[in-house]
Amino acid sequence: VVLRHVPKHKEGLDVQGLEGEVIKSYGRGDISANRPIKVEFQSPRFVGHFDVNELSLVDQPEAT
Repeated sequence: VVLRHVPKHKEGLDVQGLEGEVIKSYGRGDISANRPIKVEFQSPRFVGHFDVNELSLVDQPEAT
């Protein structure tokens, strides 16, 4: 998936392999951009909207 709205990436940013945090999941009645899952990335810092089939679950270490 290539996003074209990321600051300092006018040519687009391929987000394959980047890790982010799901910050919102929109339901049917909610208004969203055009994809129901909102993900925040830290490097580079931006937010993107994705469809379920565009994401993969990444295991996280247990908090101590």
